[in-house]
Parts: sequence; C-alpha cells; structure tokens
Amino acid sequence: MNNEQLFRFKWIVPLLILVLTMVGCANQVDAPPTDVAIVPTTQSASPEEESIPATGGSEPTPEHDHEHEAGEEPHEHVELMDGLYGDDFTDPSSGWPQENYDNYYIGYHEPDYYHVQVQSPNDKILVPVPGKPVFEDATIEVKVFTDLDNTSEGGDYLYGLVFRRSGDQYYAFTISPSTKKWYVFKSSLNALEVLREGSDDSIQGTSLETQDTLRVDAKGSSFFFHINDRLVDQISNTSYTNGEVGFYVQTLDRARIHAHFNSITIRDVQPLQPQTQMLFEDDFTDPSSGWPQENYDNYYIGYHEPDYYHVQVQSPNDKTLVPAPGKPIFEDATIEVKVFTDLDNTSEGGDYLYGLIFRRLGDQYYVFAISPPTKKWYVLKSSLNALEVLREGADDSIQGTSLETQDTLRVDTKGSSLFFHINDRLVDQFSDTSYTSGEVGFYVQTFDRARIHAHFNSITIRDVQPPLMCRVIASMLYLRSGPGKNYVPITFLTEGERIEPIGQSKDGEWIRVHVESSDQQGWVSNIASFVSCNIATTDLQVLEP
Repeated sequence: MNNEQLFRFKWIVPLLILVLTMVGCANQVDAPPTDVAIVPTTQSASPEEESIPATGGSEPTPEHDHEHEAGEEPHEHVELMDGLYGDDFTDPSSGWPQENYDNYYIGYHEPDYYHVQVQSPNDKILVPVPGKPVFEDATIEVKVFTDLDNTSEGGDYLYGLVFRRSGDQYYAFTISPSTKKWYVFKSSLNALEVLREGSDDSIQGTSLETQDTLRVDAKGSSFFFHINDRLVDQISNTSYTNGEVGFYVQTLDRARIHAHFNSITIRDVQPLQPQTQMLFEDDFTDPSSGWPQENYDNYYIGYHEPDYYHVQVQSPNDKTLVPAPGKPIFEDATIEVKVFTDLDNTSEGGDYLYGLIFRRLGDQYYVFAISPPTKKWYVLKSSLNALEVLREGADDSIQGTSLETQDTLRVDTKGSSLFFHINDRLVDQFSDTSYTSGEVGFYVQTFDRARIHAHFNSITIRDVQPPLMCRVIASMLYLRSGPGKNYVPITFLTEGERIEPIGQSKDGEWIRVHVESSDQQGWVSNIASFVSCNIATTDLQVLEP
C-alpha cells in the first residue's frame, strides 16, 4: 500500500466555514441521551432496581479534525439503551447526517441502507454514530458492501468502522474488497499507523448477497477482529480507552467508491471464547478426500463438482446414512453441516428429511434432521429395534431450496447433554445417556416423496464449544415464575450464581434460566448490568410463560 496515499488528508470546507462552525458549536451544551439510566453508585440497590452504570468517558462534544467528518451536531434520535446501539437504516429520521459536497456525499438509501460515497481519489471520510455517544468495552458489528453501479473501475479503496475515537485519535478496522486485504489502523494527531494487516479470501462485498460482516470486540486493551464470523487477528493496544464509533470510507487510487452500510450494532462486549480445535472438516472441493461414490437402484452418493457432496434417495419410504471417511469416533464435539435441496433432481409432492447423524455404532445412533417442505425438525434415536422421535418442532427459518437459502444444522454434544441449533439459533436441548460416542455423517430419508437430492456444502467437527451459561452480576436478582414483574418471585439469586439460559420472552426483555446450584427454573430480567452471558441472548428461542 502507498503510504503517501493512505495518510493524505483534505479539508472538507474552506477555513471561513470551519471557523464559523466552531464558534457556533462552542456555545452548545450536549445533553446526555435521555434513555440512558444513570444512577449514583452510592444508592442502595434492591432486586431488579440495581444501578445501571453510565458508559465510560466524558460527554462527546463537536469538533473538527483533518479528515472529512459528517454529522457534527448531536441529534435527538440517539437510540441508546444501557450503553447499546443499533440501526438497520429503515428509519431516515434516526439522526444520521445527509450531506452532499464536491468530494463526498452521505445519506439514506431507501429502503434500508446508509450510503457513503467518496468521489475523489486519495480521500476519506468518517461518519460517527448520531449524537457521538462514547463507548468503552463493546462488541461493534457492521454489514457493508460496494454499490458497483456507483463505483468507478480500477484502483483500490477501503471501508469499515472506527472505534474509540476522539478527534484525530481513533482505531479503524477496514477491508479492501478489491484486494481481499484487511487493515487495523491507529490514527494519532500526527499519523495513520498500520497496526496489523492480512488477507482473507472470504471478503467479497460486491452485492447485498455477498455483503461482508466486520466485528470488533474491544475489552480493555484487548481487541479481537472478525470478518464474516471468523476471527482474523487479536492485538493489545493501550493508547485509547474509549470514544465514538462510526463508519470509515477511503479511496486510494480508486476515483470513486460508493459503500452501502446495511446495519450497525453496538452491544455489551461478548466474553472472549477460547479458540476451539478443528477435528474434521470438508468443503467438498477435493474429490480425493475419501467420501464414497456409489450408485444403486434406490440411491446414489458422490461428489458434485465444484464443491458439493450429493446424496440422492430415489424411492419413497427409504433412507441412507453416509459416515465420514475412515469412520472416526467422536465423543464430545460440535458438529455442523450446511445443506440444501437440489430442486432440479427432486420430485414434487410429499415429504423428506435430511441432516446429520452422530454417536453412531451400527444401528445405534442419534439423528438431527429437518424437513424443508414442512419447516419441521426432528431429533431421532435409532436402536436395534426402532427409530424413535425424541424431540420435534417447527422453525420458520428453514428454507434449503438453493445455495443462497441453505440451512446450517449444528449439534453440541457434551457428555449426556445435547444442544441443537438451526441457522445459528438454539431450538432445543436435553439430556440422553444412551450413546456416549460414535461416528458422524449425513442422513437422508424419503417419506411419500419419490425422490430427494440433497447437496451437502460443508461439514465441520471441532472441540465442543462451552455450554451456554450466564452469571448473576447484580447484588440480588429475583427469579420469577414468568417474564415480568407481575409474576410471583420464586426466590432471589445473589451475585456470582451461575444460571443456564433456556429461552427468552417474545420482547427479549426476560430470559428463562436453569439455576445451577438449586436445579430450579424461572425467569430473570435480561438487563446487561444484572446478568452476564457467554452468548448473545438474542439468539435464544422464544418461549411462552
């Protein structure tokens, strides 16, 4: 990368406008967002009335710097709750600036994007969150892609997010879809320094369908950087402890770049999980990796180039199992497959299932399978004598009719505890002691459907991820019989108690939990200063009282 291009700055407006703006801003006093609860720390706390700490840092004030920056004025529509923020850009009145200058323009792109266009080479712009709230420890995530119709050809550009920003001092995490490279910057009063850089082939960002997800977990001096749900690097830097968050767009030798930001979320920083060891994986790009290729009257299996493994059952009321090559034995593991239906080779009418098998020894195994026609899922247990339905349910996220709508099935096995996920959402969990270890593989079954052709896109088997768990961090917290203060308290929990989340209320304000110490179940208020969880509770299944 050309450092002269990377570090070049331009002024947004003539000096006269700059001076006038600063004079106007100097007379303003920023009021804190009205929906952030700030309670004195000396106040005594009763259950569910614990103090909610304010976000760290001083009150943000308008200023000018050496870069273009939009949205100088704080806005009334700051959507802050308990230090969190989110916008999917479906509401043009939520406070993001809309401006048009010679070298850039920014604003809402209906129905649900925020666009940032830099229309001169070797230039950049920063757009902070409306109201410029200050964040300290946080998980920040943006979804972004390039609008190719409004982007010139040739040359390079970057976009991404800024965090812990105060004037010219900030960090930035950016990607270049042109080169599939990523960069972590630190900006100071004098320079823009590259702290880390690397390449990631998952970077695409050329359309909504190929948008990229950038995520930063900032906890103290530790920063973790993710691209498309994969950790790419982690560093420690003590320079900046808190600040604003926003968007970053830069041209290098590209004449014009038009970026569409699809969403931004800022939430309490997620606990840092240990990296799990990969035990087995296949994306089916190598036909020599050992999976069988067979063709019989009632089924055939094999590679479907360039990168699928296909399993076709071609008679009704039949099924086939395909174990991983070598039939390795797994005990505790996280197993995940991506799968969809090839409609061109699947007959119409009737039902079918496909999914994964685990802990298999001969006729003894478990199955986790879905039915795209009915949007139902099943957990089966096969024994020497029968195929038993252990659990079943419905999930509207099940699609599986094309590569674009493929479904992800995941099972976490930890001893006798089994956790089942569809498309990154927990749908059920229970305990069964019948089988403790065994093979892993694919499962395809027809009912009254004459023929089903399934495409398995990938399979991964890795060390089991830690079980879902929360910890009470309030001094006292009621465990209630239902999701609301109108429900009777069962007992109260104290600071440090471990609780296992099972589900959430429809509005997400309460979570149903299992108390580890007493084996009781009930509901607790889902407020970040009351409980701390090792997962995002927004992914929990919705439960009725």
